[in-house]
Amino acid sequence: MTDWLIEPSYKFDLACFCNLFSDREQYRKAHPEGWKLFADLFREKQEFLELAHALNNQGFLVSSALIAIFDSNDYKGMDIDKICEVAEKPELRENKLRPYFLNYQILDAKQWEQYSPLMEQLTALARHIHGGGFPVYWQESCLTEIENRCDEFRREVVKYPVLEEVNALLGEEYARKKSTISLYPGKFAAPFGTSLAGQGFVSDIRWKLEQTIAVAIHEMLHPPFDREELNRIGERLVGDDLVREARELLPPYYYATPGLFLEENVVEGAQVFLAEKLGLEKDPLKYFIEHDQGSHVISVLVYDYLKRPRAGEKSSLEQIILDMVEQKILFPGNIKKNYLVVYEKAGKLGQVPFKF
Repeated sequence: MTDWLIEPSYKFDLACFCNLFSDREQYRKAHPEGWKLFADLFREKQEFLELAHALNNQGFLVSSALIAIFDSNDYKGMDIDKICEVAEKPELRENKLRPYFLNYQILDAKQWEQYSPLMEQLTALARHIHGGGFPVYWQESCLTEIENRCDEFRREVVKYPVLEEVNALLGEEYARKKSTISLYPGKFAAPFGTSLAGQGFVSDIRWKLEQTIAVAIHEMLHPPFDREELNRIGERLVGDDLVREARELLPPYYYATPGLFLEENVVEGAQVFLAEKLGLEKDPLKYFIEHDQGSHVISVLVYDYLKRPRAGEKSSLEQIILDMVEQKILFPGNIKKNYLVVYEKAGKLGQVPFKF
């Protein structure tokens, strides 16, 4: 049985709001009221803008980086000192935050050495927004709406056996061990949901329940396999013409490495497969065409393969991807051909964002 913990979180909404430091149109469009009220705060500190741009160019969101830090701390209140202390006190950063990041594979040891010096800069960025009036705005203008959405989700979410379906697909090695999913609907998560290390995720209150459940499925499928092996497969697949064309549809900071691009495609394909199974997604092939400019071409092949009859239910998603590689479905030069077959069979080839 899937149990749910659904509640507001100030620290996670603060982290999501800090994506506006990226000064990108997609965030300003998603949060016009917040941007209008706090635009001067986001623009007055050049060092924070530069940090946000540097993270984005390396494929990281400001929100994801901050949420990973804040998630390591059980504190749920609005005291900014309590929220940030794990990154700002050297002994806590080394003895608590470092093991947390490494154990949950948020960063490897080499990446930790690279990014740990940025931790205090990131919390300084969050402190800047907190100190500029964000807590009052969040409590007075956002919290009631968030709480109402939480109440609505609590009533409806019990219909969906998410963990059972996710674990059946992940396989025994990667199955989620806890019976509870934590969900923190926020005002400022859009356009991205964010997974948490402890079997939870952050979503946006504007998303319908069906979308929110789909986000939950998606985030719990990360990472469904050995990332080093995924990186090796990704490095080979970026030589495929259609994969290269698909990646060009996205800004360069989206899924910046071959491994990240492949992981997102695999997870997206598996998510849509389960969402359809649970009645959350009515037109999967249309979804792939419209989502992220239609760039998830590998997702289409993963989804199509998962629709095929499988020998038993013990095959993990990791093994399924390895089988697709062995069968040369996921093989440079074959992606376009296999993608074509799926959409031709569905009578939707004319809708795809590619010319054949």
